[in-house]
Amino acid sequence: MGDIKKTVLDNIDKDKVVETLVDLVSIPSYADFTLPTYEWDSAKTTYMDNKAKEIGLESVVAGEISYGRKNLIQFLRGKERTVKLAIHSHIDTHPPVDYRLFLKPGNVPRNATAGLVKDGKVWGLGAGDSMPGIAAFLAAAEAIKKSNIQLKYDCFGVFDLEEMESGRGAQICVDWLKANNIKPEFMIVAEPNGYDISIAQNDLIGFEVVIHGVPGFAPSGSSREEVIGFCNTMERLVEVAQDLQSMVSEDSRFRFKHHLPTADAPPHYMAPLFWLGSSFAGAIHPGIGHPLAPCEPLKPGQLGRHRANSRTTYGPHIVPELAKLRFEFCIPPRDIKPDEVFHTEPCISRQELEELITKRLEKLWIEKPSLGTYEFHCIRQWGNPYEISPEEPHVKLLQETVKEGTGREPKLVAATHVCSEGVIFTDEMGVPFANFATPRDKYHRPDEHCEVSALIDLARVYALAMLNYCEVA
Repeated sequence: MGDIKKTVLDNIDKDKVVETLVDLVSIPSYADFTLPTYEWDSAKTTYMDNKAKEIGLESVVAGEISYGRKNLIQFLRGKERTVKLAIHSHIDTHPPVDYRLFLKPGNVPRNATAGLVKDGKVWGLGAGDSMPGIAAFLAAAEAIKKSNIQLKYDCFGVFDLEEMESGRGAQICVDWLKANNIKPEFMIVAEPNGYDISIAQNDLIGFEVVIHGVPGFAPSGSSREEVIGFCNTMERLVEVAQDLQSMVSEDSRFRFKHHLPTADAPPHYMAPLFWLGSSFAGAIHPGIGHPLAPCEPLKPGQLGRHRANSRTTYGPHIVPELAKLRFEFCIPPRDIKPDEVFHTEPCISRQELEELITKRLEKLWIEKPSLGTYEFHCIRQWGNPYEISPEEPHVKLLQETVKEGTGREPKLVAATHVCSEGVIFTDEMGVPFANFATPRDKYHRPDEHCEVSALIDLARVYALAMLNYCEVA
């Protein structure tokens, strides 16, 4: 390692990078996730803007989202106004899948977003996903500034909002960059990925099947066939789910195994993930029961009545008018060809998947007739699958940079979770990217945290990346 690199790494303020992450996690500290998230997003962007200007970076607003929420692009300018490297992270955070996990016994909310440094870790919402990338970028840029080093080429951090809204913030940043004729050669995305380099990721396609039937009393046995229009929507929903599972086991296209090692999931990861809850079944007119349900007063001393299973009397037995099954598939990219730099093509297309599911639904209704009807449509598609060649020079340089900064040889892996907004920059601008950040198993959970050692290593890697990609003037 040369003297310049050593000087820069020595100038990374370890206490300050931790302090920055704590500030980002703590500003402001809301425990009630029913409050609009823009209230703390806006506070974070104001903090980041001030921090960048203190360091001496050029901080610009790259489009507003809503409620005055801003995307930021922060430039570390080089001698020549040619952008070589971008480092991306999203500003908005995500609570655990079940926000009730943040409640203490007795349902007393605990302050889950307040930064806490304990046991060598920074704790709090956003400490894993994705505040470390922002803190590390600022620390790396400050170390270069403190070292009085002039880069030859530009580097910038691009920080956007609304990651969970199909990357809407990233799309707005792309539009801003295109309008200003700015295109980096390569992008490092700071999504948590296990501290290896992810060079492939999946697409995510979500679907919905809505089953319609007739609400009311549920006949039993052979009498079902005598009821005009009868369809037990919940029973049919279960049959649809079982048939989709069978489709996956019978079709060889779903037994895809990536040629790269996978960072976080078993090899057969194209099986559908179902979403089902009480809100997905019901009737337009609530409280529907059989018109002959008994309504005489309770006898003296009788506390309740349960006659739904009685063979001699009618009881209210509601059949939902509709039931919804929502499910999604993680679609890996097809194998990259030797002469390709990168691609964003799936191993099975959305159209192929829709046609396959449609045929299964038609077949089910033929084999098991039902007077109920169904609707089938796509409700969500998150980006595209992506893979970049392991031989691509920028990828090779990132491997060298990670080894130089951490002393560890990083693996090139496929991120089997859908993780990165980088593919939006690839699709829209042709910018290749790779993922590198802190470990990915510490976020979207009530004990979200980032190890201080991993955070400092991340700042070291980003500082060296700025030097390696942008060169010293």
